[in-house]
Amino acid sequence: MKQQQIDTYKRVYARDGYRCCKCGETDQSKLQIAHRIRQGTKTQKNAAIKYIQSFIRDEIGERWSMERVWNDVIYHQFNLVCSCAKCNSSFNIFNNRIATEILLNSILDDINSA
Repeated sequence: MKQQQIDTYKRVYARDGYRCCKCGETDQSKLQIAHRIRQGTKTQKNAAIKYIQSFIRDEIGERWSMERVWNDVIYHQFNLVCSCAKCNSSFNIFNNRIATEILLNSILDDINSA
């Protein structure tokens, strides 16, 4: 994991009060970071990244590399939430296209305002 990702994780834990955003679990040994747009297995990751690349190309007319999507979208703080292992999968919104596109627009707005 890159230092930038570690720093983002720390900010997400702090933002979310070191507790699972669904059930409220506070035992830090049980906490992890959930990706709202899934990180997934290799096949799932490729599908998610290709979808995001297509969305970005359609929305802003830019072609982003897989690495840029991975670093700037999958690991963007808006895409991450503090979770326990039990609740992790409940945060996945990738199968909900409307929620995914709303999140992607928020991430792109944040990136463009920086």
